[in-house]
Amino acid sequence: QGKEVATAIEQMFQGQPVNGELRRFNSTIGKLLPEEYSEYLKEASSLERQQPESVLMNGFSAEEARKEASRCMHCDCRKPDQCLLRNLAERYKASKKRFAFTARKPLKKVKEHSLIVYEPGKCIKCGICVRLTGKYEEEFGFTFIGRGFDVEIGVPFNEKMNIALQKTAEKVAEACPTGALAKLAEMPNGLNEKMI
Repeated sequence: QGKEVATAIEQMFQGQPVNGELRRFNSTIGKLLPEEYSEYLKEASSLERQQPESVLMNGFSAEEARKEASRCMHCDCRKPDQCLLRNLAERYKASKKRFAFTARKPLKKVKEHSLIVYEPGKCIKCGICVRLTGKYEEEFGFTFIGRGFDVEIGVPFNEKMNIALQKTAEKVAEACPTGALAKLAEMPNGLNEKMI
């Protein structure tokens, strides 16, 4: 409550409308289906769970905390602050409930490339990655597969992503507006996997 009051006071002193703290638009997956656990485990560390040596008072040492944090399964968004879809949803006050007319698609993570991961459930089929792979003349690149509401972005001829994105992997990950294509090293809040 204190932060809300401080934000309202700051807005008042700056002559802005007093709306309080802006709540970010959040979209959550909800409960995972049993068959989706394996998708998260694809990125999980094989390290055992850390138990603090000093259980009573101190908790984890710095080294124990680093090891435990390295077990991150990336259940979050890889582009929480740069997501164009999230920013537009906030600007236009979108409501998740308004469009909740179908069940969500099963969660899937495609890790066929050493630099990027593809999460088709986050893809809005904008075609930026398709155009980029065409512009840089990837042999396979990305294409639209299917038609209508069932269209997907994918690699033609059932090729793997590491074959399709030999020149443009980082470019398509940087250009993706929703984080459906993201660099593996990207972590939220300024963390870096190498730090852990």
